[in-house]
Amino acid sequence: HAAAAGHAEPLEVTLDGGNQDLELRFVGIAGGEVLVLARDIAVRKRMERQLTWQAAVLDGIASGQPRREVFAALVRGIEALLPSCRASVLEVRRGRLHVAHAPSLPREFNDLVEGYAIGKGRGACGTAAAEGRTIVCEDTARDERWSELRQVAARFRIGCAWSVPVRGVDGTVVGTFAVYHREPRRPADSEIALVERAAVLAGTAIDREQREDLLASVQRNVLE
Repeated sequence: HAAAAGHAEPLEVTLDGGNQDLELRFVGIAGGEVLVLARDIAVRKRMERQLTWQAAVLDGIASGQPRREVFAALVRGIEALLPSCRASVLEVRRGRLHVAHAPSLPREFNDLVEGYAIGKGRGACGTAAAEGRTIVCEDTARDERWSELRQVAARFRIGCAWSVPVRGVDGTVVGTFAVYHREPRRPADSEIALVERAAVLAGTAIDREQREDLLASVQRNVLE
């Protein structure tokens, strides 16, 4: 009845597995029929989801959540905001990559990445960590930086990989945040910006925990 009278509130719906957001308005017209007007609100809804996710992660960092929990929230958020992607957080120690959180990637793939030496031309993450910059491999079957890992990428259906260095407070690369898709794909600027934001938050979580560990160590030494 409200629609027929032209007073129905707009209805927001999400379609296509979370890829399409619409606002529907219902307007009553002659003969008791209802006209449905649809407006694309994907940009607004995406921004709302991003802000909600970011606020939740920052709250976790501020409240002292262990970094593994912060990493989990970051990965869940990115995988929700970039449907069909698989994300991972890797830490860099002594020039090698170590898997911190990558639940959507096959365990066998994570086992191969564990302890992988960083360096130029050593996959997206190895290169990003070595060069200290965002690396986009649009097609792992053709990108020379995946020459060592070409068969691995094919085996685990990694068509593309984007990796962003995670930096500590002093600018040192302490890890990487990576996103993988099953098919070759060029990212939009907004997608890279989102992954870069995740990398900043991951670095903040690492810094906070390291400072707390250092303070606890100093306190123990004083008491002893």
